[in-house]
Amino acid sequence: MCFIEGAICLNLTIRGDDDFPTTSFPLRAQRIGPNAAIDWLRRELRIRDDLSPLMVEELGAWVHASLSNGRGFRLDSHPPAWLERVRERLHSEFEQPPSLEQLAGDAGVHPIHVAKAFRHHYGCTVGEYIRQRRLEVACHRLATTDISVSRIAHNTGFADHSHFARTVKRYLGEAPTSFRQAFAIPTERSLPG
Repeated sequence: MCFIEGAICLNLTIRGDDDFPTTSFPLRAQRIGPNAAIDWLRRELRIRDDLSPLMVEELGAWVHASLSNGRGFRLDSHPPAWLERVRERLHSEFEQPPSLEQLAGDAGVHPIHVAKAFRHHYGCTVGEYIRQRRLEVACHRLATTDISVSRIAHNTGFADHSHFARTVKRYLGEAPTSFRQAFAIPTERSLPG
């Protein structure tokens, strides 16, 4: 994805069938309509944070799966062990998350399978999971420490203070400082007397 003077160019390369898994698991993709794909892409282009490339990569995987005639994923009701390892890695490496390609390589499955299985079993995309994890850790630090908002933003993977403030406002409806004032657990320094 590149940004050129008011225009946004998105090049989506769909590899040949030799790169698409065909034998290790039968495929049955949930179809993504063009309007849903465009809406998802527009949302990501408005957000434009460090997770946007990962989210666009996932969108590409979904579009690829949707275009693959008659193929899709058959998923069990419980996450497989490899997917749990993917989630655990994202849980701990949320500040600098690996790419979908890296996650798939480590798990020994195709990136499309990672994207589809993750959404099916955890109810969100990989990128959404990382955003939620960053926000969860940042809010915990806001409520339990007196570390500056800027440092919390930086230490939890946000690009800067304003990116963090926008994300908190979007998800929680208030600024980080307001959240801190409302939910902060008193520390010894802040206790009277």
